[in-house]
Parts: sequence; C-alpha cells; structure tokens
Amino acid sequence: PKQQGIHTAPLVTEPLFARPPTPPNYPTVARKRGQQGTVWLDIWLDDEGEQRQLSVSKSSGIAVLDEAALQAVASWEFMPYRINVQFALKNSTYQ
Repeated sequence: PKQQGIHTAPLVTEPLFARPPTPPNYPTVARKRGQQGTVWLDIWLDDEGEQRQLSVSKSSGIAVLDEAALQAVASWEFMPYRINVQFALKNSTYQ
C-alpha cells in the first residue's frame, strides 16, 4: 500500500538569511565565571522561511549559555528555501 501524507523536508545546513543574524549576547554571569561552551540548535522553518520550532539539540552544559543562544536565534530571519526545478510541458491537456 502506498503511504500518504509523508513529507520529507530537505536538510539545510547553510541557510539563507533575510538579514544578517545577530550573535548571542554573552551572559554577564558566564563571562564573570569564565564559562564557555558550544550550543547546537535545531531550527525548523516553514516554506516561507518562518521559524516553526527552535530547540537545543546539544547543550553546552551551561543553562545561561543555552538560553542566550536560543534568544539570539529566535530573532533571526531566514529566506525561504528554494529547489531549482524546471518543468517542460509539451502537448499536454489538463482538465
């Protein structure tokens, strides 16, 4: 049987931005404590480039750094993802 309703979105690792993204503000408490870390985020965009879901996929282990990353990325604006497709219709009739 044929499965219906399954949609697989492309994985985009280099998004197009509608405007340059602003970096996170480094939390003062983390700076004073000398805390550093890398946060990996998953961002789900709709067909128009609007954020639909944002979550931490790999924490830095420091909650204030994770939250700063989430706050910064939540303000980012993306361009819609486009796939280059060309169609050629010859002698076709649609009803």
